[in-house]
Amino acid sequence: MDIVFKKTRRRHMGVKRVWTTMDPQSRQMRGGLSIAMAEASGAAGAEAAALQAEIGKCLQMKCQREVGKCKASNGPCPQPAGRMVARRACRPIKQELMAGLEEFCTGRAERVVGLTFKAAGANPQTDKLADQLGFPQSYSEMVLGLVNKCRHSEADNDPNYINCFETALEKHMVSCAVEKCLAPATNCAKTACRMDGVL
Repeated sequence: MDIVFKKTRRRHMGVKRVWTTMDPQSRQMRGGLSIAMAEASGAAGAEAAALQAEIGKCLQMKCQREVGKCKASNGPCPQPAGRMVARRACRPIKQELMAGLEEFCTGRAERVVGLTFKAAGANPQTDKLADQLGFPQSYSEMVLGLVNKCRHSEADNDPNYINCFETALEKHMVSCAVEKCLAPATNCAKTACRMDGVL
């Protein structure tokens, strides 16, 4: 678990440290910013690796707010927008998965709706009793609606789609952070962590 310190006030006892955590996107963005800042310094080899680690600790301990502001809804790299980008990138995989789920989801939906109609004393093979029984849709409409929900849900939880989505989201958030949030993160590291001489 990635852990950072957050300072809070404690009455009569000065300042205490409280454990908080960084979400996955923040950790990934922090990593990308650390690499970019180390590269921009001109360091190479073992020196660059050591500097990158030092920068990472700085962003984790004292400049977490800069990463948070970067991915905030009103920031330059809003996380909701990143999720939309990832969904678009993985749409072909999801569509392929959904196509293969048609038979499975149709069978499931027919069983569920059939049991619903049977419990109400209706014939699931006829649509004309739906309104009389208080169902908002006919049998065939209810089946179709459940099939669509099933296909989306099953595809969203497929490991192949999850891997695609998480990879695309990480790629977008990291590249956006390096492009748009590198300067404020660097300034924070220079002042908060006294790295002005190396960055």
